[in-house]
Parts: sequence; C-alpha cells; structure tokens
Amino acid sequence: MIEAVSSADVIFFGELHDNPIAHWLEYEVTADLHKTTGDNLILGAEMFETDDQLLLNEYLSGKYEADKFEAEVKLWKNYKTDYKPLVGFARKNGLPFIATNIPRRYASMVSKGGFEVLDSLTAEAKALIAPLPISYDPELKCYKEYCYARYAGHRAGNQMRLSQSPGDQGCHNGPFHHWKPWAGPDFHSLQRRLSLGKLFGYNPLPEHVPARYQGGNHYNCSSG
Repeated sequence: MIEAVSSADVIFFGELHDNPIAHWLEYEVTADLHKTTGDNLILGAEMFETDDQLLLNEYLSGKYEADKFEAEVKLWKNYKTDYKPLVGFARKNGLPFIATNIPRRYASMVSKGGFEVLDSLTAEAKALIAPLPISYDPELKCYKEYCYARYAGHRAGNQMRLSQSPGDQGCHNGPFHHWKPWAGPDFHSLQRRLSLGKLFGYNPLPEHVPARYQGGNHYNCSSG
C-alpha cells in the first residue's frame, strides 16, 4: 500500500473518529510515507478548525510547549490519544500540518440559513472557509443515503449535509468526507493540485461501514 500511495499527490485517509486502530494506522502510514517522501509531506486533519492555524503553526515551530498550545486551541476529546501523536510527528520532523475544518460557528450558520448566509461574512472570515460559491450536490447518492439512514429521512439530514459541506475535509477524515472541497487559505494552492494531480483514498475499516456504502472504499484515481 505504501508503494501505491507514494506516487499520489494527495492522500485521503478515511477514519471512524473514535476508532484507535484507525488512528494508529494513520500514524504508521504517515511515518512510512515520510521515509519515502522526506520533507515533501504535508499533513492535514479536520479535527483542527482553520481559525486555529496560527496556534498550530506556532506550536509546530517550537514557540511554546504542548501545555500552552492545548490550553488555547479547540481540541476533540480524543486528541491526546488519537491525534497528538501525528501532531508530534509533524513537529519533530518539521512538517506542515494544516487545519482543514471550517470553524463550527460558520457551519452552524449554514445549517440554519443555507450556503447563502456565507455571503454576508467579511473578507477576513471568508479566508477561513472554502472559496465561494461552494459546489454542493444534495442528491449525491452515497451521501444522501448515509444522511437518510442516520436521520431516518428527517429534515435534519439535509441540515447536517449543509453544515458539513463547507469544511469537513482533510488528509485524515471520516469515511464519507472524501469529496469535500479544501478550506482555508493554506489550501488554495493545493486546490490546483487536487484538480490536476493523482489522488489516493483509503478507508481501512470497511467492516464498520454499512454494506450499501462499501465498494470503492479503497481506490486509486486520476482527475483532470
């Protein structure tokens, strides 16, 4: 697998956020890729929101220690066990680590008012999200079926899809987030690579994914 993914420009790693085996495998894949690619490696994760990028950059550059970083940045409950090792790897090896998720306050606005509400944001705020207008297909089959199954067809399913679409993306992300647009100013240059480069997606936990969503969860494709 490492040989296959080493030739990709962008790698999407599907995960179940609370599965420690997936996080362990993410670390192992990252470490093995680093042996192959050296410093030509950029990490990203949706557990960090884009407005925390400055804090993340400062921590990675050694400006302060973990206690100060963790006290100020927004962290998921399983950060120390599941994501901190990856952040530590990036810091130790001088690798960039990109915060890829939209700030939750903007996702909440979208869930209540639709994508149009993002047009009211300031230019400074818009720099923290994917470029507008955001391409969104509410009829995307696998996403629609997943949301329907999760919310039993209630309107909340559509609201959830809207609120997730602006920012659930990254190199380490959930198994249904592979096709989301990159967000944040640090990813604007990478968007061009996404449209021109070779992509590789990997979901290591097919047994935890409903049968209707399986098939193609381990794929290698070229776009453009």
